[in-house]
Amino acid sequence: IAGTASLGQYRFAALIEGATSKEKDDLILELKEARTPSLSSSEKNPRSESERIVEAIRYFIPFSDPYLGVTEWHQVPFYVKELLPKESVEWQKLISTDYFSAFLDDIAHVTARAHARSGKIKTILQQTDQIDAIQSFAHEYLQQVKKDYSLFKSALAGGQIN
Repeated sequence: IAGTASLGQYRFAALIEGATSKEKDDLILELKEARTPSLSSSEKNPRSESERIVEAIRYFIPFSDPYLGVTEWHQVPFYVKELLPKESVEWQKLISTDYFSAFLDDIAHVTARAHARSGKIKTILQQTDQIDAIQSFAHEYLQQVKKDYSLFKSALAGGQIN
């Protein structure tokens, strides 16, 4: 399981045997602890964090994973989703600035759509009382992404990523 954003959280992968003994119909489910985000509001939410996360995923991807759901284990909320081990990343496509830019446009469109579907865009904008700090962070982050992307392209061209 990739990433470091969830360090310190419970995270499990469960291998579910399919109907046959062949690997093609096996299923891998990820169970990930659902914690309150550090930037959440102080309002009490009647839903569990796992329900909030699943709802957000469904806003972003309306026809998402059929196994997407919530559970609880030892009073700890988890959300469940399918891991797709057959997916692969086409690294060579990401070296193209045009492709990468189009990819970012798609992500922006999906994010805007999710906010629009939530019906909470006005509330989101009204709660943003630190717009200058957010803009400053976004600018600094953009510079870091540009540096990281340059390093990525160099590593790909140098054969360090295959």
